[in-house]
Amino acid sequence: MSESSLANRPDITTKKKIAHVIFITVWVLFAFIATQIGALACLEAAKELGFRIQGGNQVLFVLLLNAVIYTIALIITVGAPRFARLLPKDLSTKKLLGIDKKPALSDLGMAIIAYLAYLVVSAVVMLLIIQMIPGFQADQKQEIGFESLGSGLEYIFAFLALVVMAPLAEELLFRGYLFGRLRSYTSFVPATIITSLLFALVHWQWNVGVDVFILSLALCYLREKTSSLWPAVFLHATKNGIAFTLLFVVPMSFT
Repeated sequence: MSESSLANRPDITTKKKIAHVIFITVWVLFAFIATQIGALACLEAAKELGFRIQGGNQVLFVLLLNAVIYTIALIITVGAPRFARLLPKDLSTKKLLGIDKKPALSDLGMAIIAYLAYLVVSAVVMLLIIQMIPGFQADQKQEIGFESLGSGLEYIFAFLALVVMAPLAEELLFRGYLFGRLRSYTSFVPATIITSLLFALVHWQWNVGVDVFILSLALCYLREKTSSLWPAVFLHATKNGIAFTLLFVVPMSFT
């Protein structure tokens, strides 16, 4: 994914490039938020009609709900522009999303190195923000839909939701579609900043937003460096997997 082949397009004026960047960004944000609002509205409507929505396992419910939201968001975000013929005919969906190549062991190695770099930068930035902004709650717990796990099945459901599904779906949406489309009209730095800001925004918490903004910088770099989404998916899954272990697996070992 080189700047010379994507960002420097003499056939498109600067104003049109900016317009495309704005449209793509707003479109992804709209699709992501609209899908969540639509899902919540359907749940509320079902409750009003007397249906029992959360009568079973809460963790399974979160897993299935997120699966529906992510799937619909991806279909709308990627499918609608393809259906409306807004995407280049010679650009396949797999190529656009960065999944036209098979995952390789080297992708995992790059993800681990990037994870270590992300940890250092995130820690330094958090310390600086804590010093500069009194009252900033760096340790505020992230809302994930459930707080504790009981049975072995719940651990499996939670693992699938947090470590498998979320990294894959979010990477397809943000570093796959959003970053990939932005790179068609702008250079690496603006595309990375816009993607990372939007990714931070949709996490709805200041402390989480700062952390995932820094994470997204590393994710975008991997996407750019390799022209593949898989290193970013592995990095995201590594981050969530370690968080899952610290939040749920380690405490279980001491009970």
